[in-house]
Amino acid sequence: MRDFRVVLAAVVAVLCIAGVARAEGSKASLFAGAGYVSPKDVDGTGYFTGGFRLNVTEALAVEPELGYWKKSAGVENLLRVGLSDTMVGANLVFRPAMDGPVGVYLGGGPALHLVKLSASVVGISDSETKSCFGGQAFVGADFKLSRPVWLFATVRYDIVSKANWNDELEVNVSGFKIYGGIRVNF
Repeated sequence: MRDFRVVLAAVVAVLCIAGVARAEGSKASLFAGAGYVSPKDVDGTGYFTGGFRLNVTEALAVEPELGYWKKSAGVENLLRVGLSDTMVGANLVFRPAMDGPVGVYLGGGPALHLVKLSASVVGISDSETKSCFGGQAFVGADFKLSRPVWLFATVRYDIVSKANWNDELEVNVSGFKIYGGIRVNF
């Protein structure tokens, strides 16, 4: 229940910030992307993200974001162990003036990571989720396809507090992410 309240509080805060930015008459964009994540204590895997960007000024934006990755291993129908990270974050993005078809940006912000450990042995399964706080810093580029549609590429580093299960298992999901996707402005 505590995890749900923390996520709900983060979502409400992000929506309040978004409402203030939108009330100022700023433009916004939706984005979705995919790429690769390399957490410290887990082998690399696929990463998916999405969110929206609300321009507060021409050079500054607020960017609420969701991200997800999962890694599992084992023998099918016998033993399976998995680890996943669901991230809810709010970034502040700085974008220098863009006069051409390519623009750069950099930013960062706080995030809540819900790190889930799951295990299954001969059909009996269990899982536990830990809330871990962290932050991220990133740099990227936007590539204009048409007036409302842009492609983007981002390199990022997440710093996340370690997830700890009963002092027996500690996992560090901090690490690099590289991803790209599409951004639609409106």
